[in-house]
Amino acid sequence: MARNTIKTTPEGTVSFDDLYELRSDLLREIEGLKNNDRFNRKWLRSFEVMQLLNISAGTLQNMRFKGVLSYSKVNTMIFYDYEEILKLFEKNRINIKEKMEEITRRRR
Repeated sequence: MARNTIKTTPEGTVSFDDLYELRSDLLREIEGLKNNDRFNRKWLRSFEVMQLLNISAGTLQNMRFKGVLSYSKVNTMIFYDYEEILKLFEKNRINIKEKMEEITRRRR
């Protein structure tokens, strides 16, 4: 069956086989999208990290220079380890309950 077309009977109904084939096509396409997820890789390029963290190129450069985020450089391209970015999030996680208790203690 051609992509994006569904065969119909003379009565205008879709057969079970056609629906099953469409389902199979959709599942294959969804699986392909999952496998091509740009954040589903070990290494990310600078523009991907900027999008992920919602930061500018200058902020990313400052993070490199200050040693906040390590990187690998191949020729002129810079790559960042996705797992390290996740660790950075965990390291800088703020527990709201603890933060509120700290603020309350300071006010006393």
